[in-house]
Amino acid sequence: MNKHKLLIEYDFEFALLGISCHVKDYKLCWLLNKSIQVEFSQSDPIELAAGKKKVNYNVFMHDDEEMCTQFFIIANKSDGHYLVPEQKNIDYWLKVEGNYDENDVMELQKKIKPIPGVLTVFQLEVSKLKSKQNFIF
Repeated sequence: MNKHKLLIEYDFEFALLGISCHVKDYKLCWLLNKSIQVEFSQSDPIELAAGKKKVNYNVFMHDDEEMCTQFFIIANKSDGHYLVPEQKNIDYWLKVEGNYDENDVMELQKKIKPIPGVLTVFQLEVSKLKSKQNFIF
């Protein structure tokens, strides 16, 4: 019997900002809602296997139908595990999908930086992350 391999290529066409801060995820979303005029709401968590155990990472989403853009706030840490282990200094990820450009992402970064509790925010190149497949959901 012949063996067949299924090759899947994922689309990593999204912007990714790393956010380090000392606030809980729901409070960060509330502060972002006020600061960048969005309406994040809790979504289904990302569930990943960590050995024999399954770990859930909180996700908050805002769908801007007018701009055809989706925003996701994703927790990087849950139960001592990291969504992206090579970036342990990041508390939350802001994933931007859809109709955006580099200037939009830079403007977003400028608006997030002065939010109380946010220590730093910076853009990462998705293609350079080892765990980039964890952002496909």
